[in-house]
Formats: sequence, C-alpha cells, structure tokens
Amino acid sequence: RSKVEMMSSRFTEGRMLLLAGAAIAVTVSLLALVSGDVTAQVAGWFFGGPVTTTLVAMNRSETTRWSAQTGRVPPRWQTVVSVSLVALGFAISILHAYSVAWELS
Repeated sequence: RSKVEMMSSRFTEGRMLLLAGAAIAVTVSLLALVSGDVTAQVAGWFFGGPVTTTLVAMNRSETTRWSAQTGRVPPRWQTVVSVSLVALGFAISILHAYSVAWELS
C-alpha cells in the first residue's frame, strides 16, 4: 500500500470514530429525555449539545486536513450525517434545557 492510501485509511478510521461517538452522544441524550430526574436531564443536555458539537467539529477538522493532504473530497453522506447530528443534538439539548427549567421553576 502506498503512503497516501495508508494515511487515507488512518484518517478515515479516526473520522468515523468521531462520527460514531457523536451518534452515541445523541442517542444517550435522547434516552435521557425519558428520565424525570434533573441530573439526567442536565447530562442529556451536555451530551446532546457540547459533546455532539465538539465531536462533529473534530470530525470536520480531520476531514478538512485529510482532504487537503490527499486531494480527495469526502463523500457527501459524511457531511449530511455531520449536519444532521448537530441539528438533532441541538434540538434535543433545547428540550433538555426546557425540561430542566420546567422542573426548577
């Protein structure tokens, strides 16, 4: 295998792990919605908002670096998944924030 192929494979693995982590964070946040506990709601907000956004941002940074080094353009589905995860995480985090505000009022 050439050096570019090895680098491409390594970057692809890392980028997919970041997207998988973001998907897991959104899932955890979604599962925390069913809990009536304020602590679980705050944890759900944290996983849905900051954690998901950070992991997707790291993925996009790695994708940009990979694209610049290899001259390849990543598949469109990766961009769609990234945007969808951030949007879903943001929406869920708003629901968590509303739930916490409702419980504390």
